[in-house]
Amino acid sequence: MIFFYISLITYISYNILKYRSLLMSLDEENYNSVKYNKRILKDKKRLLLGPELFLALILIILCITFNIKVIEICLIIAYMILFLYALKTKKGKFKLTKNKKIIIAILLVIYILLNIWFILDYASYHDPNNFIFENSPLYYIILILMSYLSPYIILIVNFLIKVFKNIFTKKNKKNIRKK
Repeated sequence: MIFFYISLITYISYNILKYRSLLMSLDEENYNSVKYNKRILKDKKRLLLGPELFLALILIILCITFNIKVIEICLIIAYMILFLYALKTKKGKFKLTKNKKIIIAILLVIYILLNIWFILDYASYHDPNNFIFENSPLYYIILILMSYLSPYIILIVNFLIKVFKNIFTKKNKKNIRKK
């Protein structure tokens, strides 16, 4: 499992830059989910049909066909290339606002829960009483898809934050009226 996390160093580095860019785009749209979705669709050539799609498809095929060491090495190389490209093309200065902090916190919780599931699943695989197939390629496929679909993950998280803010502000207004 240690090699799994070592192989994710470039993945994490790339995703930090990618989420940074996506959060800046969301901020430019004033956290309006509809405008942000239109921006994603307008910029689909860069966000959805770019080099990440090509590499993601290749990596998923590798995950399905090859052993774990080949997958780890290919993932390191692919995300190193994507990271260097994202580093070269990054624009603007990132300002940490309250909304961005909330979105980042929710994204961290999602990734932490996912990794807890990975660890528990991996531990059950190595339990001598159970014989379950190695699921590490599945972990890679899930992470690759999450990276590729990150514009929509940000969109969903932003939408959920708006819904919860509306619910809580309505409850607070009702409580204030009752007093």
